Amino acid sequence: MMRRFLVVVAISLTAVVSNTNIVYGDITRQIPVTDDFLEGSIGLRGDAGGIEYRLKILEANNYIELCGAVAYTNAQARAAYRAFLRDSAFVINGRKVIKDLTYWNTSNHRAWGSAKANCRSTGVRANSQIDSIDMDWSSKSYRY
Repeated sequence: MMRRFLVVVAISLTAVVSNTNIVYGDITRQIPVTDDFLEGSIGLRGDAGGIEYRLKILEANNYIELCGAVAYTNAQARAAYRAFLRDSAFVINGRKVIKDLTYWNTSNHRAWGSAKANCRSTGVRANSQIDSIDMDWSSKSYRY
């Protein structure tokens, strides 16, 4: 069973003007991480470090996109956390629309002010009925 983290729909969808030749699944753009990004962290028990992340949902070319950046707070656990991100997903209306979050740009957790986030289209049209938006974090066990 996957843990689910509800991303509040109150995060406003931001209109972005951009290139219209986008292939679903490609990184569509890179944007600066700003104060309006959702902040979060995931860590292990004890002193094993973890990840900090910043994400933003936006509208571009009439599609919903997810932008994200991640910082690893423990270099030794980086491979395990990359596997965790690979097994996690972004979910709209109960459907995994982006599987594998390793496309998120890697940043220094002490330098969010200069960080960039990578964005990817969900393939969901912005004018679609959207009842729920979730992060489906992996609940698998990882070794490092």
